[in-house]
Amino acid sequence: MKKIILFATLLGLATAMSAQVSFSYHGNSYSTTDTIKVGPDDMGDYLLYTDVVNNSSTSYTAKCMNEKLDDNNSVTAMFICTGEQCVSGSTSASFSLPANGVYDEFHVQYNVTGTSATGIFRLTVVDNNSDITLGQTIVKVSSDYVGVMPVDETMTLTAFPNPASSQVVVRYALPANVSQGTLMVYNMQGQTVRQQVVSESEGTVTLQVSDLPAGVYMYGLEAAGRSSKISKLVVK
Repeated sequence: MKKIILFATLLGLATAMSAQVSFSYHGNSYSTTDTIKVGPDDMGDYLLYTDVVNNSSTSYTAKCMNEKLDDNNSVTAMFICTGEQCVSGSTSASFSLPANGVYDEFHVQYNVTGTSATGIFRLTVVDNNSDITLGQTIVKVSSDYVGVMPVDETMTLTAFPNPASSQVVVRYALPANVSQGTLMVYNMQGQTVRQQVVSESEGTVTLQVSDLPAGVYMYGLEAAGRSSKISKLVVK
């Protein structure tokens, strides 16, 4: 039976306070351009488990807000949970975030219906007392991914110019002993707008973007069952 998984792409937003809180998955630290892809449990539920990491020397009573950024009703957030306390809606119950510590009991359950379903959400951790933003990240949920595809940090790629208006050159490097991969570009609705097979262990690929609407896109590389970090591409 084909397994449909949750593809959660963590693409951080730059804010003045964003360095105070970051996110971690299975003990691995994720920065603003990393990707997390999570499979369903045995019951087929779409669950995103991520640790909330406090990088500062100040302890907080915090809460997390889960904001939907698109109008695709095929992917919705069912519950946002802190420990065993799960609430419907967009804001979690408050939780304690220790100084230079980790809160490891946070997760969100999503509901996905149909095929080729995608959804974009923003997770924002705020101080429960002042509502000051401590950290943010974008979560992409997709039913188009099969199997768990971990991040391989040895797989690198860089796009230039960025922002781009007519074309962009992507320089890439695949993992050792891998000579083929696929470069993917997505819009913020999770739709694939460019897809290019690469057949060398490293090199450059030129993509035409003049026909794409101006805006923010995401691009990444997949090879040998693994994924690169996801990066942001701006088309102007």
